Amino acid sequence: MSLVKNRNFMILLSGQLVSTAGNNLFGIALPWYVYSLTGSKEALALTGIAQTVPAITGLFSGVMVDRWRKRATMMGSDGIRAILNFILFGAVLLKWPFSTILLMVLALETAGQFFGPASAALFPLLVNEDQVAAGSGLLQSSNATAQLVGTVSGGALMALLGAPLLFLFNGISFIASVVSLAFIRVRETISPPSQGSSGSLSHNEERPLHRNQQGIKRFMQEWMQGVRLITKSKFLLLVIISALVTNASMAPFDITMTAWVKGPMHGSAFYLGIINGGFFVGIIAGGLLLGTVAKRVPLRALLVTGLVGIGASCAAFGLFRVVLTESLLALFGGFFVGALNGGLNATLITLIPPSMRGRAMGLLGALSTFAMPLGMAVFGTLMIHISLQWVFALIGLLCALSGLSLLLPVKDDKHLLSQPDSPSAGA
Repeated sequence: MSLVKNRNFMILLSGQLVSTAGNNLFGIALPWYVYSLTGSKEALALTGIAQTVPAITGLFSGVMVDRWRKRATMMGSDGIRAILNFILFGAVLLKWPFSTILLMVLALETAGQFFGPASAALFPLLVNEDQVAAGSGLLQSSNATAQLVGTVSGGALMALLGAPLLFLFNGISFIASVVSLAFIRVRETISPPSQGSSGSLSHNEERPLHRNQQGIKRFMQEWMQGVRLITKSKFLLLVIISALVTNASMAPFDITMTAWVKGPMHGSAFYLGIINGGFFVGIIAGGLLLGTVAKRVPLRALLVTGLVGIGASCAAFGLFRVVLTESLLALFGGFFVGALNGGLNATLITLIPPSMRGRAMGLLGALSTFAMPLGMAVFGTLMIHISLQWVFALIGLLCALSGLSLLLPVKDDKHLLSQPDSPSAGA
């Protein structure tokens, strides 16, 4: 397989394996630590909100990513997140207030908003055009493998070592990612910032205030180019709306599952890791089969089937209290997540012009998660007042309905993304 012989791609893959595994140790340790520390569902909900609010930053981070070197951006993002994890490790040991943990989580997630668009823009520079779908599926599966290792081992490590050391391990994993990225060799072309039509001031006449104003104007012009790109396609807009509903409903799933395992199931962190492990095994299978599935199943059918399947598995979680059954449901949902996400990402990468991938992918990522803070707040409140079974049922119902909405008679016009814009004033 030619991808395996691609040095740059394999370095990217290996670095992300380590950092993803560490990040999933963190993902298990954080809500479990908060719930153990406070015994409060309100604190769990606040933690979930802190993890999702920074997604708003992604609306604008892509503009900067298109101006910067993608590899350097990824290294900077992971370096900052490593430092923040080390600070969080010390904060927990020194028993700093719970508000400090929330601030660290906010900062961590904000730094991560630059990594995603940069990674999406760097990946197609490392592979041939005909390898994008296979590479996207392989990245999806390998990340899921790392998540599986991190999640399953996280339950056991939580019991043996406790949350603080898992925060430390996450910081070390980000350092490993920075080191691996340093060995990638790729030629990047950076698009210069757009020049506004009002640049009549000479260099000597241009004052700092005017320069700042022009800088903001250029920034907004570049941002609007990204907005115009993704609003060309009515089908893509429908997908974005569906993703908003899906992510609003799925946002509180992790904290709901934590409360479910620790409460009605009377389980341990190890049980939680096993259930999450089933989810990632499903993603691995879905990602590995993506190349075959994408050739035979249209994108719309893939999205509808995937979202309805995810919704059905989520709704069924509240019907059982057996680890094996819950793990099988997680595997079922994960399979659809792997095929759905990989197929959509591969399609977008091939259609979006290289010079705008940072903006477009940043905007799409942010818009798809924009409703997560609202979903976390709404379902976090519901979790306090209604049974967890009903929370699972509502999550699954909304997810399935968002998939069925894609059956609306909207023309499949996503090909418009690859067509150049007509000249516009001031652009």
